[in-house]
Amino acid sequence: MISRWGERAFRESNDWWHGKTLDQQRAWKRAAEDLVAAWVAAVEAGVSPTSEQAQSLAARHVRWLSRIPGTPTAEGDWERSIEMVTCLGDTYVDDPRFAGMYDDAAGAIFVRDALHAYARTRM
Repeated sequence: MISRWGERAFRESNDWWHGKTLDQQRAWKRAAEDLVAAWVAAVEAGVSPTSEQAQSLAARHVRWLSRIPGTPTAEGDWERSIEMVTCLGDTYVDDPRFAGMYDDAAGAIFVRDALHAYARTRM
């Protein structure tokens, strides 16, 4: 994170996370798990990454990211937010630790494609 977004972004997001109570951290993780489950359900339903359902999930994903201080989405920097969202989508496919969250490579590819479409057309 530091190499891409800088020391300040890292410090702000790290302080934000470590400033949360254990219950708040658990709630954040549950929200992340719920989002991942919704993505997996969309893949299983066979919807298109550009469908309204997938784009609604992409918007939810971006809103979730925007609650992390120090990130371009939290700061309203839309040009850098587009870069962040597309890079994150790529990471979901390229990094097996993330790809596994979406059950398989097809799930990660679906999320990437939906986030890319959202960044291109709605941000």
